[in-house]
Amino acid sequence: MGPAAGARPAPPGPGPGPADPARRRPRLAQPGRPSDRARGPGAHSHRPCQCGPGSGGRTGPCHRPADPGGALLQAGRRPPGDLPQRHPGQAARIEHVLALAAPKGKAPARLPHIGFERFETRRVALIVDVGAPPSPGFSDGAHAAPLAFEMSSGRDRLIVSCGAGPGLDHEWREVARSTAAHSTVTLDDQNAWTMAVDQDLGHRPMLPAMSTTASRNEADGQVWIEASHSGYALRMGLIHRRTLWLDADGTDLRGEDRVEPRGRTSGRSLPFALRFHLSPEVRANLVGDGTGVLLRTPGGEGWQFRALGGQVALDESISISDWGPPRRAEQIVVTGTLDAGRAVLRWGLKRVDGKH
Repeated sequence: MGPAAGARPAPPGPGPGPADPARRRPRLAQPGRPSDRARGPGAHSHRPCQCGPGSGGRTGPCHRPADPGGALLQAGRRPPGDLPQRHPGQAARIEHVLALAAPKGKAPARLPHIGFERFETRRVALIVDVGAPPSPGFSDGAHAAPLAFEMSSGRDRLIVSCGAGPGLDHEWREVARSTAAHSTVTLDDQNAWTMAVDQDLGHRPMLPAMSTTASRNEADGQVWIEASHSGYALRMGLIHRRTLWLDADGTDLRGEDRVEPRGRTSGRSLPFALRFHLSPEVRANLVGDGTGVLLRTPGGEGWQFRALGGQVALDESISISDWGPPRRAEQIVVTGTLDAGRAVLRWGLKRVDGKH
């Protein structure tokens, strides 16, 4: 059950504590993990524009306004000007496309037809994936990232995914598409949905396809969404539900992740991991009591992460979002074991340096 209209989710835990310089640094994940890697979308076809009547069939760059497409691109951008890390793109090129498209008005907050929700305040932007897997024939590079989100503050990336691996080999790109490469929940070290190989259609989601739900509420500048997906239902009989709430100032993000059995059957006691991949430029330190992490962005902002319902740790991650070699990064990981198929994880991310 999510928050009632006008209500805030319960705080995930106590306030900020002192930083502990000791940090855990396990082995960096390599290609081949996690198991059951995703295969999927999205290689988009790139074709010259044919502007239709009066064009004479000419091809070449299109300079006609394309407001709907420009609005979609606006909605997908973060304040640094780029796209979420699973979508490779350079900020300068995106600005050029937007200048040609000349989109009017504010970027839409909801993109239900492509499965994204956007939260935005004066300084903070979140983009949440609430879409189902792509249909057969459109899943050649899809990321198995249901309910994953990315977050930026000002021009600094904060919470991200590992990236899309542009320019890297197939094995790295497969790792990048896995659920564990995104800021969401994984169960039993498996992807949220599996893919089948068909020689005629290419890679496609296993049927019955995963279903998703999402609802959005706004009041007094606050925004929260409640979403769920059934990607683990067929194999494990489990549903993942996520609630995200952002205050009007963009200084307090709270979340709740629930795993529960589908229907009335009792669930299995499987391991879970809730991940928050950090931008390579973000510095992180575990707090003294082991329930949280202090973060520092390149711009000097401080953020306090807290979580209840699992063991909080810092682990190594990888960033393959840019055209270049992989870069070392870190991730916050909240781990535990389901109790008869159930878990409730409450967490929060709050500005602690007083800057607004």
